Amino acid sequence: MDFFAKEFKEVLVKTVGELESDSQIEVVVVIKAISGNYEDFAFKYSLMVSLIAFTLFMFLPTEFGTYLIYTGTIFAFIIPFLFFGFFPPALRKLIPEKIRKRNVEIMGRALFQKAGIWQTQERIGVLIYGSIFEKEIRIVADRGAENSLPLAEWSRINESLQKTLINKYSGNLFLAALENCSEIFARYLPIKENDFNELPDNLEIEL
Repeated sequence: MDFFAKEFKEVLVKTVGELESDSQIEVVVVIKAISGNYEDFAFKYSLMVSLIAFTLFMFLPTEFGTYLIYTGTIFAFIIPFLFFGFFPPALRKLIPEKIRKRNVEIMGRALFQKAGIWQTQERIGVLIYGSIFEKEIRIVADRGAENSLPLAEWSRINESLQKTLINKYSGNLFLAALENCSEIFARYLPIKENDFNELPDNLEIEL
């Protein structure tokens, strides 16, 4: 199932609702295609290929015409630049993991603040943010929720969700992993009498 399909969003809202009905937790799930702007990396690597091509034209023993050197150097830049645009996995492999993780974290924290997930009475709001390009999950939990679960449980939840970001069509795997989190939240944050839903389950957040 495509993460961005209407069907996925409908099932996601239902899954989050069921998860919250078993515990106090307030969960918001946001999936985005990409968290950072990586055009500078595509430009840098394409420029590198172009410079290598120009160097070969200039120093190989074979003589090349001026027109070939000019057009060849330009195409040596354009072709990889377009390739990175049409085949993002190739570009992702060239971007340091540290930078990818940082961009996902920045985006996750920004969405958490803008959506007001921190405004629940018991401070138990949780944002589960997934970024498809980076294949990264970032969980931003408010103080009450973070302190209620052991660090090992948060790591377990993050790892199980992380494995589902195979590609943008692995929405079914994500939903199954999210559903499995219900038991963990219910154990550490059991439902209370008169508990009510403080956050919409289908938040659309744009920065």
